Amino acid sequence: MKICFFSLILIFLGLKAQAQEEAKFRITHSSPFNATECGAATGVKFERGYLRVAENNKWVDVMLFFQRRDGSFQKFKFEHQGSGVINLNYVDCKYTGNYYAFVCYSNDDNCKFPTEAQVIAKHQQTVATKQPEFKVTRIIPNPQCPDEGVIIETGFVYSPTGGKIDVTLLLEKKDNKGWRKQHFIYQGTGSVKLDINDCNLTGKYKTMVSYASNNN
Repeated sequence: MKICFFSLILIFLGLKAQAQEEAKFRITHSSPFNATECGAATGVKFERGYLRVAENNKWVDVMLFFQRRDGSFQKFKFEHQGSGVINLNYVDCKYTGNYYAFVCYSNDDNCKFPTEAQVIAKHQQTVATKQPEFKVTRIIPNPQCPDEGVIIETGFVYSPTGGKIDVTLLLEKKDNKGWRKQHFIYQGTGSVKLDINDCNLTGKYKTMVSYASNNN
């Protein structure tokens, strides 16, 4: 009987964890925000996101925390019924591109959102354990090339601190002719338009990523 009882506890905990993961929200579209009021800085515009709810008739509360350059987080809350695309339009010159999203079912009194202090503490742990990253997100065939070629369209930069990231791309050339170097600096976390159009590239690449030396 003790074994059965213990098994039931494990099943219950598993079902509870699964239920907590049923509703999720992620931002799908964001872009750099350059405006006169931003000066030399570049902010972020969070445009749209997608909410996934297991049952479309259920209401959920979504709490978003957007990181600002001073390390604080600005929070916004909204309600929505079921799954769907959510238009956001949150814009600020001081956004870094980093964010956290938390979702609670509206009728779940046991689900509590974290405070800003708790989010900051969680993010500080992330900064201490993660390094900046870059990856190419879209490569397509190049129709203008007589032989096979590619267009490297977009990439994604992740900056744990929200500071400037130094990215060097090494792009493999055809016929073992070495690597083409592409370098840029990006402020914060977000998508990058690359638009590298070269018939001599294979599409394979390597990256060197670090925080920029001038990270003001």
